[in-house]
Amino acid sequence: MPDPVAQPTMTVQSTAVPQPVMPMPDPVVQPTMTVAETCEVLRISRDSAYRAAREGDLPVIRLGRRMLVPTAALRRMLGIDPPA
Repeated sequence: MPDPVAQPTMTVQSTAVPQPVMPMPDPVVQPTMTVAETCEVLRISRDSAYRAAREGDLPVIRLGRRMLVPTAALRRMLGIDPPA
């Protein structure tokens, strides 16, 4: 006999649309990436990327005030390419 107090269960479906992820560039075609491009690839915030760069967790080349991320180093760090 069914429980008269039991409530029917509802299924909630997510309406969030997945955001496209920027593909990892080829180091021959694009040797460096901006921090903004790196954020898109890694799906992290801009603040997190700059913090990782300051702490040495993200490989960067500094040119004056500008920070560039070497694509080959990032690919190796992520295990996409074998160590050099």
